[in-house]
Amino acid sequence: MAIVKLCTYPNCNEFAVPHSIYCNKHKEKSDKKRIAFRNAKRSNEAFYKTSEWRKLKKEHLKENNYCVWCGCNNDLSVDHITPPKGNPDLFFNANNLQTLCRTCHRIKTAREIELNKYKEK
Repeated sequence: MAIVKLCTYPNCNEFAVPHSIYCNKHKEKSDKKRIAFRNAKRSNEAFYKTSEWRKLKKEHLKENNYCVWCGCNNDLSVDHITPPKGNPDLFFNANNLQTLCRTCHRIKTAREIELNKYKEK
């Protein structure tokens, strides 16, 4: 006999669909979010492979050679302040870039993901 579980969506008291953590209503919502995230990620992937991006990144790191959060100067990456989500104007805008070390970049990305969870509710 299958174990009946409650939906894990905040403040939902419906039963979860078998083999899922959400009820029918929230499973569909969760699937849409996952697909939207995957598509947004894919829409940016092509930009990262362009010579324009490589040149912009190299110039940015040359001028900004330290993490703007913690000040370290090793293991640096170029971060988009506002996620471009497939928008080339935002992606290639030098004013939308900042230098972060890998650790700070991971922290920023985790915060953005967490904030987006609450914005979409």
